[in-house]
Amino acid sequence: MLRQGLNADDLRAYARSVEENHERPLSLLFTEALLLRVMESLGEQILQCPERISYLLYHVLQDAGALFEYEDPQMRDVQMTYSIDFDKLQDGLRQMDANSNPYVRKRTPEGKWELGLNFDDINESGIQ
Repeated sequence: MLRQGLNADDLRAYARSVEENHERPLSLLFTEALLLRVMESLGEQILQCPERISYLLYHVLQDAGALFEYEDPQMRDVQMTYSIDFDKLQDGLRQMDANSNPYVRKRTPEGKWELGLNFDDINESGIQ
């Protein structure tokens, strides 16, 4: 798996496995739900932005090796350790403070040009 970006094929395969749920052990489902709840509690400012929390959750699962390990029968009983990087969880606040307009690029302190970030739910924005 690529650590620097999201691989579209891997995302589709993982989404398919979540929807089908026929090979995912109950213990894995429980720990993923618990992990999501802990992330929501620690970063409650992103509760209204499902895209951001999904992005962060994906990376926590990826770093733990939990995305596709269950497909290997020998890996089903392996204990997973999930690590939530609190700085990454809270980084959105810093990014939003620097540039909250997702349509305008500004230079970051690191010297890169990036679009702004806000925690508005894009689904709700489309309704208005």
